[in-house]
Amino acid sequence: MRAFIPTVFISSRRKNKYWHTPMLILFSCILTGEATIAQDGKGENKIRSMNVTAENYSSHFFILNHNGEKDIKENVTYFWYNAGKIHSNEEGYSGLLLHEKFQKYDMAGHMVQSGCFRRGLKIGIWKKWNNQGDLIEKAYWKKGRLKERLRYSAKNKLISHTQYKNGRLDGKCLIQKNEKDTVIYYRRGEPYTPLLKKLKRLLAPGTEHNKSETDTTDH
Repeated sequence: MRAFIPTVFISSRRKNKYWHTPMLILFSCILTGEATIAQDGKGENKIRSMNVTAENYSSHFFILNHNGEKDIKENVTYFWYNAGKIHSNEEGYSGLLLHEKFQKYDMAGHMVQSGCFRRGLKIGIWKKWNNQGDLIEKAYWKKGRLKERLRYSAKNKLISHTQYKNGRLDGKCLIQKNEKDTVIYYRRGEPYTPLLKKLKRLLAPGTEHNKSETDTTDH
């Protein structure tokens, strides 16, 4: 499948820019235990490690000990923790926000999802795997908004690459239908034909426009 190359996923510089995982937190947080606490340079407790098991999956993640000043953003989904469960709400939250690294496992111990949060919002690159360890999805998030998503078959073959703006399809999207590559352009969630492509169609040999011009010049 021929695909236009997603610059978000091949640029290590950009990838590092959006992972937002300070080295101090990475080395401070131990991945075992129900409430491991990470500290900043001043000795203040910032985040703690949590494990939750629900619906045949186990999730390991971190939450803020204090959310701080509440600043709700529009058109985004917040992920938060309360009473032993992970919750999600659009434009709001009630418990402690998920923050930094997130990993999800099935009951056999296979990692099926990984990503990162910042104050309850998805950021950076998120990945999904099937229970055989095959990568089936890679998505790029910025401040809780989905920007790009790549989906793969079990044989690591790209089957779709979609781009988003404000939660809607936007830009050049590649989708495989009936084993054929289809490029569709979107604007604000609706498919459209770019002006350049319209001109190429009009000027292509054999079109009705060119036929009419040929007929007039022959007489």
